Amino acid sequence: MESSRLEALPPEMKYAILFTIPDLASLNALVHASPVFHTLYLSRRKQLLSTVLNRCLQLPVMVEAIAALIALRGLEERLKTTGLLDFYNFSTHISRYAPI
Repeated sequence: MESSRLEALPPEMKYAILFTIPDLASLNALVHASPVFHTLYLSRRKQLLSTVLNRCLQLPVMVEAIAALIALRGLEERLKTTGLLDFYNFSTHISRYAPI
């Protein structure tokens, strides 16, 4: 199968195209239509998503999204800590009955 003219462009031009895509739907369409663009997308996924989201979302929505992400990460850390404490309590309880 012959590659398209778009896929034949140098990587720098393809990155420029990816970084100027106006919205998530367009980015999604391009990276799912082209294995070449999908590979480039994966190599700079965080930067691309950040750029497109920054372009699409208004400031109040962005602030809410970041606050929600920070809260979820804090919850995840608390759950990890609680899980370790639960394991410690379990192993302490078991060691009373069976030496480790």
